[in-house]
Amino acid sequence: MPQIAPAQQPPVCCTLPHLKRIAAPDEQAIAQAELNQYVAEQAEAVAPEELRVIDISFYDKEYYAGNKLIATVTHDDDDFVTQRWVVVINNAEEFRALTPMMCDRYIRIHYKDKSLPKQEQDATDTPCTTGNEIMAQIFDACEQHGLELLDDGIYKDDEKLGEVGFTDGHW
Repeated sequence: MPQIAPAQQPPVCCTLPHLKRIAAPDEQAIAQAELNQYVAEQAEAVAPEELRVIDISFYDKEYYAGNKLIATVTHDDDDFVTQRWVVVINNAEEFRALTPMMCDRYIRIHYKDKSLPKQEQDATDTPCTTGNEIMAQIFDACEQHGLELLDDGIYKDDEKLGEVGFTDGHW
């Protein structure tokens, strides 16, 4: 029976230019990287970052893309207004609708088209907007100064100093 002996190729003598040519990225790899980048850019253009909706209250919603505030939907309860739901961008009315879902659709369509105005204020710059967050800040400030916050006002040593409340859209 014949015996098969493993054969090994003799070492190849390579010069430095030959090694550089082997290690250098070839044209196909460069073209593939460019194609991948182009596909990623097109995917972002076609399907931009998903919007996240935060319910502030039943009447107020905020739309975010990542950490950026895109728009706010609020309810206008003035008399004789037929389209009470309002899309607000940069503290300016952008669109009115009969239902909040129509505002949602408006925001999503125009965000995808990139025709929605850019929000100037960043989400990290926005002050607290819910009553609970503001009341928590007021409570912390009262404690720092040795004051007592009760349901009917702010007290120090059983003497009423004042009241805190929400009136006409202001604290």
